[in-house]
Amino acid sequence: YQRRVRGYLETHHAIELANSLFKPSGWSTEVCSHGVDFVRRSSSGRWCVGYYCVVRITLADGTFHEDCGYGHSENMPSDYQAFEVASKTAVSDGVKRALRILGEALGNSLYDKAYIGDVRVGKHRDREMITQVDKQVTGSLINALSQGK
Repeated sequence: YQRRVRGYLETHHAIELANSLFKPSGWSTEVCSHGVDFVRRSSSGRWCVGYYCVVRITLADGTFHEDCGYGHSENMPSDYQAFEVASKTAVSDGVKRALRILGEALGNSLYDKAYIGDVRVGKHRDREMITQVDKQVTGSLINALSQGK
């Protein structure tokens, strides 16, 4: 059995990274569409909900990217709690998925096993090509990934 290294970027870290790259006023998010995938109530009265959305990230120069997000909740005591958890999870997922297209530092690199290995040990391929902002963002990514160990 071989353990896989997977990176996970929490939403608040993704937002911090986007703020450091684009400045807080240099980007925005918008939920373009959303809806319910399923709602189930168990015989014991517990709720499960699946929720989806499309999120758009727009940069100050008008560049934008849209991506989908999905969230679900299971075994929740009330319908409103199930919807709250599922919808918030869907939006968080959509924001992270849309941001990752805007740069390696914003999460796309989390799909690259070699990059994750480099970040975990504190090195980066093509170090000479990293700009000052990239150095700050890579440092933030190292911190985010080290908290997930």
